[in-house]
Amino acid sequence: MLNNILWLFYPITMEIVQQTVINSTGVMFAAYTYQEDFILYGEVEIYRVSRDLSIKWIFL
Repeated sequence: MLNNILWLFYPITMEIVQQTVINSTGVMFAAYTYQEDFILYGEVEIYRVSRDLSIKWIFL
């Protein structure tokens, strides 16, 4: 994750598998694993993103 850009890649080869951009207000700070998904939080929003980088919900 780099601010509002998310990448899914293989860490050994550094090959990018998928990339997506989220429309966040402000900077995204951290990503945490939650069950089979990720929770991303930033200055304003909190996102739940699945492993295929689709957004499940947004909390403002």
